[in-house]
Amino acid sequence: MKEVITRKNVIIFVKQRYGITVDELMTHKESNPELFEFVVESAFEEFADTVMSEKGNDINTFNPHTQSLEQFGEVEIAKIESLDDLMKGLSETHQKRMNHLNQSFHQELRIEKKKEIQKRSREVGLISERKKNKRDLER
Repeated sequence: MKEVITRKNVIIFVKQRYGITVDELMTHKESNPELFEFVVESAFEEFADTVMSEKGNDINTFNPHTQSLEQFGEVEIAKIESLDDLMKGLSETHQKRMNHLNQSFHQELRIEKKKEIQKRSREVGLISERKKNKRDLER
Protein backbone atom coordinates (compact mmCIF):
# COMPACT_ATOMS: atom_id res chain seq x y z
CA MET A 1 0.00 0.00 0.00
CA LYS A 2 1.26 3.46 -0.90
CA GLU A 3 2.11 6.07 1.70
CA VAL A 4 -0.59 8.58 2.56
CA ILE A 5 0.05 11.94 0.90
CA THR A 6 0.91 14.23 3.83
CA ARG A 7 3.48 16.98 4.20
CA LYS A 8 5.27 14.96 6.85
CA ASN A 9 5.48 11.83 4.69
CA VAL A 10 6.73 13.77 1.66
CA ILE A 11 9.39 15.54 3.75
CA ILE A 12 10.51 12.24 5.29
CA PHE A 13 10.55 10.53 1.87
CA VAL A 14 12.83 13.18 0.33
CA LYS A 15 15.12 13.31 3.37
CA GLN A 16 15.48 9.53 3.74
CA ARG A 17 15.73 8.71 0.05
CA TYR A 18 17.99 11.57 -1.10
CA GLY A 19 19.56 12.99 2.06
CA ILE A 20 18.35 16.54 1.43
CA THR A 21 15.52 18.58 2.82
CA VAL A 22 12.62 19.78 0.69
CA ASP A 23 13.77 23.36 1.32
CA GLU A 24 17.22 22.52 -0.08
CA LEU A 25 15.61 20.83 -3.05
CA MET A 26 13.50 23.90 -3.84
CA THR A 27 16.38 26.31 -3.22
CA HIS A 28 18.71 24.48 -5.64
CA LYS A 29 16.07 23.81 -8.28
CA GLU A 30 17.63 26.26 -10.75
CA SER A 31 21.23 25.16 -10.17
CA ASN A 32 20.49 21.43 -10.42
CA PRO A 33 17.29 20.90 -12.47
CA GLU A 34 18.08 17.24 -13.23
CA LEU A 35 18.15 16.33 -9.53
CA PHE A 36 15.02 18.37 -8.88
CA GLU A 37 13.13 16.65 -11.70
CA PHE A 38 14.37 13.21 -10.63
CA VAL A 39 13.32 13.72 -6.98
CA VAL A 40 9.90 15.12 -7.91
CA GLU A 41 9.25 12.30 -10.41
CA SER A 42 10.15 9.73 -7.75
CA ALA A 43 7.78 11.45 -5.30
CA PHE A 44 4.98 11.13 -7.88
CA GLU A 45 5.88 7.46 -8.36
CA GLU A 46 5.90 6.83 -4.62
CA PHE A 47 2.80 8.74 -3.55
CA ALA A 48 0.57 8.88 -6.63
CA ASP A 49 1.61 5.55 -8.18
CA THR A 50 2.42 7.16 -11.52
CA VAL A 51 5.23 7.05 -14.05
CA MET A 52 6.32 10.04 -16.10
CA SER A 53 6.20 9.56 -19.85
CA GLU A 54 9.35 9.83 -21.92
CA LYS A 55 7.73 12.61 -23.92
CA GLY A 56 6.43 15.80 -22.43
CA ASN A 57 4.59 16.09 -19.15
CA ASP A 58 2.32 13.06 -19.59
CA ILE A 59 1.82 10.78 -16.61
CA ASN A 60 0.98 7.10 -16.87
CA THR A 61 -0.33 4.54 -14.45
CA PHE A 62 -0.80 0.79 -14.49
CA ASN A 63 -4.46 -0.03 -14.93
CA PRO A 64 -5.28 -3.35 -13.23
CA HIS A 65 -8.58 -3.60 -15.13
CA THR A 66 -6.94 -3.59 -18.57
CA GLN A 67 -3.52 -4.86 -17.42
CA SER A 68 -1.76 -2.04 -19.27
CA LEU A 69 0.09 1.22 -18.71
CA GLU A 70 -2.25 4.10 -19.57
CA GLN A 71 -1.74 7.85 -19.92
CA PHE A 72 -4.28 9.75 -17.84
CA GLY A 73 -3.05 13.30 -17.34
CA GLU A 74 -0.22 15.80 -17.25
CA VAL A 75 2.04 17.29 -14.60
CA GLU A 76 4.26 20.30 -15.19
CA ILE A 77 7.21 19.69 -12.92
CA ALA A 78 8.80 23.01 -13.94
CA LYS A 79 5.90 24.89 -12.29
CA ILE A 80 6.54 23.31 -8.88
CA GLU A 81 8.16 26.05 -6.81
CA SER A 82 7.43 25.00 -3.23
CA LEU A 83 6.35 22.16 -0.98
CA ASP A 84 2.78 23.46 -1.26
CA ASP A 85 2.92 23.18 -5.07
CA LEU A 86 4.31 19.66 -4.78
CA MET A 87 1.58 18.65 -2.32
CA LYS A 88 -1.11 20.13 -4.56
CA GLY A 89 0.32 18.31 -7.59
CA LEU A 90 0.49 14.98 -5.74
CA SER A 91 -3.06 15.31 -4.42
CA GLU A 92 -4.53 16.33 -7.78
CA THR A 93 -2.65 13.58 -9.60
CA HIS A 94 -3.80 10.98 -7.09
CA GLN A 95 -7.41 12.13 -7.48
CA LYS A 96 -7.16 12.07 -11.30
CA ARG A 97 -5.68 8.57 -11.15
CA MET A 98 -8.44 7.29 -8.88
CA ASN A 99 -11.11 8.82 -11.15
CA HIS A 100 -9.43 7.25 -14.20
CA LEU A 101 -9.31 3.80 -12.58
CA ASN A 102 -12.90 4.10 -11.35
CA GLN A 103 -14.09 5.06 -14.83
CA SER A 104 -12.07 2.22 -16.34
CA PHE A 105 -13.56 -0.25 -13.87
CA HIS A 106 -17.11 0.75 -14.76
CA GLN A 107 -16.31 0.68 -18.46
CA GLU A 108 -14.86 -2.82 -18.17
CA LEU A 109 -17.83 -3.85 -16.04
CA ARG A 110 -20.23 -2.60 -18.73
CA ILE A 111 -18.31 -4.55 -21.37
CA GLU A 112 -18.45 -7.69 -19.23
CA LYS A 113 -22.19 -7.21 -18.57
CA LYS A 114 -22.81 -6.65 -22.26
CA LYS A 115 -20.90 -9.85 -23.11
CA GLU A 116 -22.87 -11.75 -20.45
CA ILE A 117 -26.17 -10.43 -21.80
CA GLN A 118 -25.20 -11.39 -25.34
CA LYS A 119 -24.16 -14.86 -24.16
CA ARG A 120 -27.44 -15.36 -22.27
CA SER A 121 -29.55 -14.14 -25.19
CA ARG A 122 -27.73 -16.62 -27.48
CA GLU A 123 -28.43 -19.36 -24.94
CA VAL A 124 -32.10 -18.36 -24.69
CA GLY A 125 -32.28 -18.29 -28.49
CA LEU A 126 -30.82 -21.78 -28.68
CA ILE A 127 -33.21 -23.07 -26.03
CA SER A 128 -36.24 -21.59 -27.78
CA GLU A 129 -34.99 -22.98 -31.11
CA ARG A 130 -34.62 -26.46 -29.56
CA LYS A 131 -38.15 -26.22 -28.13
CA LYS A 132 -39.49 -25.19 -31.53
CA ASN A 133 -37.69 -28.08 -33.24
CA LYS A 134 -39.00 -30.48 -30.59
CA ARG A 135 -42.58 -29.25 -31.18
CA ASP A 136 -42.14 -29.61 -34.93
CA LEU A 137 -40.94 -33.19 -34.47
CA GLU A 138 -43.91 -34.02 -32.25
CA ARG A 139 -46.38 -32.94 -34.95
